[in-house]
Amino acid sequence: MESEREQARRRMQRRNVFTYLWREWTVERRRSLAPASAKPKPEAWSDDHLTAAWLGHSTVLINFFGIWVITDPVLSARIGVRVPFLTIGPKRLTAPALIAAELPPIDLIILSHAHFDHIDRRTLKQLPKTAQVVTAHATRDLLRGIRFNQVIELDWGESIRLTLRGMPIELRAFRAQHWGARLRYDEHRRYNSYVLARNGRRIIYAATPP
Repeated sequence: MESEREQARRRMQRRNVFTYLWREWTVERRRSLAPASAKPKPEAWSDDHLTAAWLGHSTVLINFFGIWVITDPVLSARIGVRVPFLTIGPKRLTAPALIAAELPPIDLIILSHAHFDHIDRRTLKQLPKTAQVVTAHATRDLLRGIRFNQVIELDWGESIRLTLRGMPIELRAFRAQHWGARLRYDEHRRYNSYVLARNGRRIIYAATPP
């Protein structure tokens, strides 16, 4: 039998959920997104250079000497649990710098961990299915039903060499100072940072603590 303290804690949790949902429907639903402060023009980027643009939160678009990479693509207005006609979760404050239709043909999608603001299925469904995906160990199941060319899980310390449209790129995963659960109890999932290497240059994409 639950103690009085446990019962009180559960009542508080229910009140907090109700308060959150009430605010989402009465305040956040009507709030418009602030426009992005700048709009990249990837069509003008040269394949002879390494060029990158921040699109919002952890989403970065990279032209890595001709290979188009995007990290943790989240371009939706709201993230969270998807139910019919509704997403239950926080609404972004600022619009992404580019929408999915404005992206170049993505070759490689890098996913760091399973949080809803890093693996957004609504955005992923809008990206080219010809793309290859590198994600953390025990997160492949979150992409079920999205038919990408290839989905590769990397554990900490593992590396891989890919050839994308005839061009090589290397990736190595290492442990991030973070955590990887998507829901409350799925703590088996990994959480990665990455080193990308190509043409003698390296990029570190690191998941950071809150």
